[in-house]
Amino acid sequence: MVRGLSLVKLETFFEVDCGSRTRGHDWKLKKKSSNTSLRLHFFSERVVNWWSGLENSTVCATSVDSFKSHLHRMLIKEEFVFK
Repeated sequence: MVRGLSLVKLETFFEVDCGSRTRGHDWKLKKKSSNTSLRLHFFSERVVNWWSGLENSTVCATSVDSFKSHLHRMLIKEEFVFK
């Protein structure tokens, strides 16, 4: 969705956090606030922390295969833990 490879537009589910960066990548996502706990279980809310925690090299991968390879290396090294 970030690279435009999906028919679904990024803005449909996510909002890019355009605030200043001190670390991480430029594609961090904002977490939307809600008044109910129902929204917390939506896929689009569960993946925000994981996506924003990825390394810049993973997010900026030039292809799907490259992205998967970077992600796999992070998981093998246990640098990134899915909760």
